[in-house]
Amino acid sequence: MLSAADLPGTEGQIVALTLDDGTSILKRVGAPVSLALPYLRQFETIGGLGNSVVIAVESVEGASNIPVMAYARPIIGILYDC
Repeated sequence: MLSAADLPGTEGQIVALTLDDGTSILKRVGAPVSLALPYLRQFETIGGLGNSVVIAVESVEGASNIPVMAYARPIIGILYDC
C-alpha cells in the first residue's frame, strides 16, 4: 500500500485509489496542484477514458467537498482475456 508520503516517487504510475468514503478509482498519479497546496494532487485519466480529478492526500479542515485519499495500491500489471 502507498501512503501520501509515497506519492512523489510514483508520478506517472497507475494506482488504485481508495477514498475515505470507501469508493475506489483507477488513475495515473499526477503532480501536486501547487507548492502552496501540497495536500492536493491531480490524478489523471488513463487512456483517455474518464476524467482527471483533484484529490486531497490528507484530510483538510474546511474542505469537505474535496475527495480524500485513504490509501493507494500500485498496479503492477493487468490480466485480461482476449
